Amino acid sequence: MSSTETNATVVIVDPNRLSREGMIRLFDNSSFEVIGQIASLTEFVDGDYGPEEPSMLIVNAPNRDNETHAKMEQLRKDKPEMKLVVLVDDLDRKVLGDYFGAGVDGYLLKDVSPQALLASLKLVLTGERVFSSGLIPMVIEQAGARGMGDQLGRSVDGVDLSDRETEILRHLAAGEANKVIANQLNVAEATVKVHIKHILKKTAVQNRTQAAIWAINNRIAA
Repeated sequence: MSSTETNATVVIVDPNRLSREGMIRLFDNSSFEVIGQIASLTEFVDGDYGPEEPSMLIVNAPNRDNETHAKMEQLRKDKPEMKLVVLVDDLDRKVLGDYFGAGVDGYLLKDVSPQALLASLKLVLTGERVFSSGLIPMVIEQAGARGMGDQLGRSVDGVDLSDRETEILRHLAAGEANKVIANQLNVAEATVKVHIKHILKKTAVQNRTQAAIWAINNRIAA
C-alpha cells in the first residue's frame, strides 16, 4: 500500500497473473490503492474479488471480446459511480465506438508509459473521459457519427485564442496532463488550469477531451 494519500481504490482485471503483478507494482507510492486482482470480469460481477467495492476498475481487454464489452456495459448501468478503464492491444475503430457507447471512462493502449497511465487515471477521477492520443481522429469520427459534429467542430472564426492558449491546446490534443504541460512550458500548473478554463469557455466545449477534438477539427493541432 502506498504511503501517499489514497485518492482511489482499484481492482485490476487481467487473465495474466504476471501482468497483474506488474500493474500492482506500478501503483506503489501512488495515490491508487489496489484492493483486488482477478482474472476475469465474471469474477468481479460475482463479487469474488473481495468485500470492498473499488472506485475504479481497470480491465485488460482483448480487442474483439463481445463478452467483456457486454459486462462493461452492464457495470456502467449497475454501478454508475464506478470509473471504468479498458486497456487494449491496438487501435480499432469499431471497438472504440463500442466501448465509448458502453460508457467507459478510459480507453488506453497497453503500451502506454507508466507515467502517462497514472496521469490518465487521475484525469478519469476528475470526471474526464480519457483515451490514447493516437485515437483522437477516431473519436472525431465517432462524435460525428453521433451527431456531435456541430458541437465539437466549430469554425475558428470568431474564437480569439492567445498564442499561449493555442500552444496549450496542442498539448491537450497530444493527451498530456496539466503537470506535463506546465513543465513543457515552464509555467505553474495553476496557470495551465486557468488557461484551460479560458479555452473551454472560448471554444464552447465542456471538457479537455472535447477541446482536444475541437483543436484537431480546426487544424490547430496535428
